[in-house]
Amino acid sequence: MKLNILSSLSLSAFLLPMSSVAQTDGPLVQPLSLSSDGPSLDIDLELARGVHNTNAASTFQTRFLGGTLPGPTVRVKRGQWLNINFENNLIQQPGANTAVNGFTQPDESNLHFHGAHVSGESPSDDTTIVVEPGDNFQYQTFFPEFHMGGTYTLMSEIG
Repeated sequence: MKLNILSSLSLSAFLLPMSSVAQTDGPLVQPLSLSSDGPSLDIDLELARGVHNTNAASTFQTRFLGGTLPGPTVRVKRGQWLNINFENNLIQQPGANTAVNGFTQPDESNLHFHGAHVSGESPSDDTTIVVEPGDNFQYQTFFPEFHMGGTYTLMSEIG
């Protein structure tokens, strides 16, 4: 049985400057599916700004994980390693770090699993990892043979 990890993206309420927009997505489509029959699944995931256009809503600025909205579906098998080269290609927004509630780094990010029973220590699912704009991080997560199958979420969490 395969373990499915779905990627999703937390949307930011900040307005993103049009000058930094490098992608367009178009209508919602079935996300790309990434999987491997080997001992590991090795993928590159980029977090980047973009403009999304849908038939049901107006054009809006957001962030894409893996170049699309929604991000790719990542399929990991029991007993398999998931190795992710996560690149934060956001640009630090000037003046964005003035909030008084502690949520003051909208362009910092990390990856985090929701529901998967994997290590919470670095370089796996450590929620304290901070990937600053322009940096990357190599995630290495093992899914044990006894892991229950299911649909889980891999989120890019904005600072």
